Amino acid sequence: MATPISESSILPVPFIDQGSATALDLSTHKTLIQPPQIHSAMYMSDQAFQGAISGGHIELVNVLLLKYPDYNLRPTKRSISEAVYRNHTNVIYYLLEPRFGFSKLSGFDSLFEIAGKYGCNELMDYAQKHQIGMGMYSLDSAGQLTTKKTIFSAKCECIKALRHLYARNGHTAGILQMKGGKHLLDKSVLTVAAEHGQLDTIHTILWYWAHHRPSLGVYSSLDAVLAAIKSRHVGVVMVLASVKIGLQKADLVRALDYSLEQCDFGIVTYLTATIASGRYCEHASTIARKNGHDDLADHLESMVELYWW
Repeated sequence: MATPISESSILPVPFIDQGSATALDLSTHKTLIQPPQIHSAMYMSDQAFQGAISGGHIELVNVLLLKYPDYNLRPTKRSISEAVYRNHTNVIYYLLEPRFGFSKLSGFDSLFEIAGKYGCNELMDYAQKHQIGMGMYSLDSAGQLTTKKTIFSAKCECIKALRHLYARNGHTAGILQMKGGKHLLDKSVLTVAAEHGQLDTIHTILWYWAHHRPSLGVYSSLDAVLAAIKSRHVGVVMVLASVKIGLQKADLVRALDYSLEQCDFGIVTYLTATIASGRYCEHASTIARKNGHDDLADHLESMVELYWW
């Protein structure tokens, strides 16, 4: 069984001259030899610090932060991101303790970005509770995120940025669970999710709107459809390009024209079938042939009679 590491057993790595390394008995070597250059020692300590965080070794993190102040180690956005990525909760909260100064150096916005990237709602809740950052945020009696009226727009932008990070990375639950963000959910989130092909997130957002915001009456978005076409996410287009969830026929025609520019065979075919108009089949065929896409034009011409009315 390995011997547990204690603070007293952790010593700086001595510098060993390569010429005498073979003659040195490390088991009996007690003299601490300072590194020849201080930047080498600082580099080694930084590597050890990151390694300790990556491995979730909170005792070693504690020793490096408290016992070696000369190395000037401090929690950073990089180190907290690593702890979040590795899901070392105890290390995360230890690094966020006020005595280490992360809140003054990086602040609330950095935690927004980290939480959005990894879908870490616990980190968001912690940040809101402890007022990390510039003091812009507070919790009301219901536990919702609020802010001073003078900086309401700044708060909305931070909430919006986080929702977009969640949507881009497919952290669906984060969008709906984050305090203060749900009531500001808008179609820009749908557009971000569509651009990155996050179909599950799109389904969840549409479900939420249908059940909790039915008074809006419009759920899809032309911008979201165009973003999906540009990124060639056919499945997303098939979900969003429907008059049943709010798109007008004119929107579908604009989407069809854009898909013709992109020359995506599957998307063009689907949109043409959705519009279901022989006249628009002819229109699409003419544009495709004008752009030199004869195979697509021939396919669209074959659909004219099917949808002519």
